[in-house]
Amino acid sequence: MIVIGAGGSAKDLLVVIEESKVSDLFFYDDVNLEGPSMLFDKYPILKSEEEIRKLFAKGLNSFIVAIGHPRLRAKLFNKLVELGGNPVSVISQDITLGNYTKIAPGTAILPGCRISNNVTIGKSCYLGVNSVFGHDCRVGEFNMFGPGASFLGQTSVGDYCYIGANATVLPKVTLGNNVYVNAGKVVDESVPDYKTFD
Repeated sequence: MIVIGAGGSAKDLLVVIEESKVSDLFFYDDVNLEGPSMLFDKYPILKSEEEIRKLFAKGLNSFIVAIGHPRLRAKLFNKLVELGGNPVSVISQDITLGNYTKIAPGTAILPGCRISNNVTIGKSCYLGVNSVFGHDCRVGEFNMFGPGASFLGQTSVGDYCYIGANATVLPKVTLGNNVYVNAGKVVDESVPDYKTFD
């Protein structure tokens, strides 16, 4: 598996990946080219698209994006799919998950998350530690949810949203696309596209 990113989100996700004892694990960072070539002196950090292509040619094409910025998540996700990558979800064993829930490929779910019934989560979302999604929530694609973010019943979240740590969205509130919610905020009204709730 290739984890796209080698920063904070990737390090947090590594906790979950190591639970499942994934073999052949690589990280990818083509931004910090002068940075280390190994993560924790254990996992190789790929620095170029060519290195990814070589792994894909060997049949090692599973990947997940572990980068916080939603638009960058989408860009890298789509690029890897175009190269022949297979997006996979990484889900902690330490979560509560309703039986009647749909989770799209490429989603990361960290420990302590609680996801109720009739929840839909779009592709390549990142659910931080202890985030909560109540019944009948609808979550779009490429969203980033900080630790402790809470969505009460019947909320809706568009695509490319960034929800800060410990933010709470009250029942029946809708967030549009590209919405940014600052940490710790209580969202009690719907927020249109491209707006920041602070």
